[in-house]
Amino acid sequence: MKSRKQLLNSLLKALLAEWGTDEVRSSLEKAIAEHASERSQWSFRSDSPRVERATALQLVDRLEVQKNVKQPLRILATRFDQKDFLPSIADVREFIIMAGQRPPAIKNRQESFRNLLRILLDLSPERLQQMAEAANHAGPAQLGPISDAIAAAGERLPRRNHEPE
Repeated sequence: MKSRKQLLNSLLKALLAEWGTDEVRSSLEKAIAEHASERSQWSFRSDSPRVERATALQLVDRLEVQKNVKQPLRILATRFDQKDFLPSIADVREFIIMAGQRPPAIKNRQESFRNLLRILLDLSPERLQQMAEAANHAGPAQLGPISDAIAAAGERLPRRNHEPE
């Protein structure tokens, strides 16, 4: 690192010796201004406004559909935003597969709602209402139903009575 600073100092001394202080200072100020201008065009600036992604509810509110479709969609979208409906990317993928479609590459759960919306809009208003009224559908991530199924299966298994001798 020291050698790089030495090189810079040597170059500056050579420039000063050739063109003088005023000319080097003027050219350096222009170069700094151009460099700053180029960086502001290509790099992220922390003071620039951040683009917010639309929530699932905002996407649904933008739709022009019948009230009997929009209301259950709003409920599902609210649950989705609160992570009560399909809380993980894996759940979203599983839901898409269960709908008979091939899931796209999903990198962001929030963005995946657009894919879900296409599937939900294909459902009948009655089915949408059923989904909205159902207990929080969370897909395979909820272990309660699996646990209940294991317990029920265990009750049907024959048991050996071990009595102390």
